[in-house]
Amino acid sequence: MRPEPISRQNGRKCDSSGSEALIDAAEPRLLASARDSSVRAPAGSKSTGSAAWTHWLIAVMAGTVLLHGVDILFHPVTPTVSELFRKFATPAVFISAAALCLRRGRVSRDERSAWWLLGLALGLWGTASAYYSLVLWNLEVVPYPSVADGFWLAFYPPAFAAIYLLMRKRAASVGRGVWLDALVGGLGVGGAAAAGAFGSVLANTTGTALATATNLAYPLGDVGLLAMVVAAITVTGWRASGAWRWIAPALAIFVVADSIYLIQVAEGAYTTGGIVDLGWPMAALLVGLAAWRPEAQLRSSVRAGTASVVPAVCGFAALTLLLVNHIVPLNPLALGLATASILVILVRLYLTVQANARMLSHSRIEASTDALTGLGNRRQLAADLAAQLDNLDPARPLMLAIFDLDGFKQYNDTFGHLAGDQLLARLGARLSQLMAGRGTAYRMGGDEFCALWNESDSGRASTTTLEAVAALSATSARRRGRTSNRTG
Repeated sequence: MRPEPISRQNGRKCDSSGSEALIDAAEPRLLASARDSSVRAPAGSKSTGSAAWTHWLIAVMAGTVLLHGVDILFHPVTPTVSELFRKFATPAVFISAAALCLRRGRVSRDERSAWWLLGLALGLWGTASAYYSLVLWNLEVVPYPSVADGFWLAFYPPAFAAIYLLMRKRAASVGRGVWLDALVGGLGVGGAAAAGAFGSVLANTTGTALATATNLAYPLGDVGLLAMVVAAITVTGWRASGAWRWIAPALAIFVVADSIYLIQVAEGAYTTGGIVDLGWPMAALLVGLAAWRPEAQLRSSVRAGTASVVPAVCGFAALTLLLVNHIVPLNPLALGLATASILVILVRLYLTVQANARMLSHSRIEASTDALTGLGNRRQLAADLAAQLDNLDPARPLMLAIFDLDGFKQYNDTFGHLAGDQLLARLGARLSQLMAGRGTAYRMGGDEFCALWNESDSGRASTTTLEAVAALSATSARRRGRTSNRTG
């Protein structure tokens, strides 16, 4: 028996008493507030006065969703009123949320494009639901695909673009590794979703090529939307700030409701007026709240714990899918997403190893380098001495000279610590220049320097020592050198 085609059901004034000086003093604060906030307008402005309608709109949206939920769960109203809720609650809430998003985009400087795209997406979905309710609801045979399906599917591209722009604004300084973690999470959960919703729809898809493409486009859009939500959570964290803490659960609810709907329709189990129908308006209400609530400033931060947990869990899910595929064959989309997730994990592992190697090398250099002069420190001298003592050559004696600066404390007390540091840096650079090609210069700490080199005879060693004393005697202060000769 030919299954029923998968089609959308619409269960679906400023105070004039202040002086001019006070006004002038307040103006910079208002300008600063305008710079710091992408939503709040200065007090007394037209924008603030006209925003009162948004409070009423949010209240009406919340009341509509609440009454719709009560009707679905308890059926307290007459069938006629219940049908009105089923037909018009969803489009009304979606179009209202779209209006709030468009207003947020108008007053937002940093995220204007993102909010306008999100408003466009919600408006397209609301338009589709309204068209279905007004034109197709009472038809005995609903054409498929219909004009409503075109609007529903048109929802996904601007929604994807809006999520990407919102995520990029809130994670502008995120490194490449975190984005790869987000990709792992998105691919992993996308593979799991594809194994469920997409597999069920694919197994029950028949009809014309256009109808088949429409049937498959819905779960593909939902899988992509869910993947982007998980990726955004990976980047911004579970407790993201501002609007995203409302948008992320809204999109998650939307995808879950839509996926359950697709599975039920594919299996012939969907009935209008069920609990699934409440998911869409609830998601739109949360997005409307996100657009309505003011956000003082954008926060760009990454939660380290979430950035580790989410890709680990989703990577494990992808691996599980690949193992399950040997027992129960999966659809190509689920298999492809799970495989891509594992490949991204391998790339991430390689980049992590490389980053750790660079960090370890940098740490070793810092641990053996004097931060002030750039010379080797006491730790580096110990390592170089150990290496040299293991390979002593009597023909080329190993020379070690230690120098400390007389009068440096008086210089430091007279001219200040900053001048003392600059003097140490200059003297260290002169000693390093002298020892270049001969040996190595070190700073032991404080006003103590050291030089290590090989010489062919002791006379030459004395010459190098005297030159080092001269290099460290650029000021009128007296220097003294102590030389030790170690030949083995």
